[in-house]
Amino acid sequence: MRVQLLCLIVGLPCIGLVSSAWFGLALARFLKRVPAIQSPSDMYRLKRTVAAQMYAALVQIVILGAPVLLFFFGVVTKILYAIDFLFVVVPSLAVFGAGMAMKTVERRVKTMPVSDEFADDFRHVIEVWMRKPFPDW
Repeated sequence: MRVQLLCLIVGLPCIGLVSSAWFGLALARFLKRVPAIQSPSDMYRLKRTVAAQMYAALVQIVILGAPVLLFFFGVVTKILYAIDFLFVVVPSLAVFGAGMAMKTVERRVKTMPVSDEFADDFRHVIEVWMRKPFPDW
């Protein structure tokens, strides 16, 4: 049971890393395809990309929160020891580093050029992306 629990505790952040890379690269691809918001199709692509980011972030909360819960379960049931907390911390640091690396791409999206016609809609999308759990457009 110990090995299975530790595999879950380490495996879930690995899944989180893959997810971070996948959705981070999707954001970078969006920027490459759409250097500026100048048409309704550009705005549609932004909304679709950002919505996927928002849903992925919700899944990430579960994926990255579960190892902590599993660790405490393991300690309470005496399957794991306090030192096993390193199996939670080290993978979490890797996921944190990947998240920080993607902040640059995120910042580029938030500050991309936008034609005046779409400025209000763009601001709304960015505001929802940063502050709400679900897209509302």
